[in-house]
Amino acid sequence: MRCTTCNQEYSQPSEVCPYCGAEQQDRASLNLAQSGGELIQLFHQSISLMLNHLGTLAPIILAVAIPVQLARTYLLTQPDLLPSAGLAMLIRYGVDVPFHALIEPAFFIAVLALPSGRKLTVVDTYREAIHWWPRMFGVYLRLRVLILIGLMLFVVPALWVMVIFAFADLSALLDTDRSKNPFSTSSQLVVGQRLKILVLVILQLILSSAFDSLAHLDRAVFDVWWAGALIASGFDVFVRLFSTVLLLLYVRTRIARGEHLPSFEELFPRLAQRYALIPEAPDA
Repeated sequence: MRCTTCNQEYSQPSEVCPYCGAEQQDRASLNLAQSGGELIQLFHQSISLMLNHLGTLAPIILAVAIPVQLARTYLLTQPDLLPSAGLAMLIRYGVDVPFHALIEPAFFIAVLALPSGRKLTVVDTYREAIHWWPRMFGVYLRLRVLILIGLMLFVVPALWVMVIFAFADLSALLDTDRSKNPFSTSSQLVVGQRLKILVLVILQLILSSAFDSLAHLDRAVFDVWWAGALIASGFDVFVRLFSTVLLLLYVRTRIARGEHLPSFEELFPRLAQRYALIPEAPDA
């Protein structure tokens, strides 16, 4: 057997690792392709995954979220530093694209490493994510422009864009055929899943608005400018729950369509080599 925490091998089955003392989780519980595609089931598995591996996933998110949110909040609360309202608007909303183009693939890479027992460090995760940043930046920038156009056309088109292209970033990251258009791939994959995705989008928008309102109360409630940044960073961790649900839905949709899902080794050979797994010895 192999410990799901320290990855050490041991011969006798045990609920506790004899090396690090960690309670052992069933490897099957980390299988992103296990059965069950209803939205409640997806949320349940996503919550379990996030809670069981919060010690691995939260530092990866917060390592980038906290400094970005602190810098943005500080600039927005210091009007003397911003010569124009346009620059303030750019900082408030424009930072999201390069930010998400880095943190979202990093999170997905870390989650995809878990089923094989790999627990990536913050540095290694972002070292890999940086290689994907140009491609992901292009996807998120195009998606943000389409959403803004949709908002100018009275909201409903923006929701349609969020639903139809919900898998665009995952397609860009997890499809080994780089010649494919991730937006076209997403529009094909969401067929039959649109209602689930619409519910996810609406829930995320409601919660995002609630957290945004809470963050704007920071000076009145906490009397410090950085409180709002920490609230926003906490939301960056929480909102990855929806990212996990979308990842599970994406994986299961591709499996249901009979498509080949590349392995972690195929997708991220640099990390696979660095975190090479020692084959388990057959049971005596």
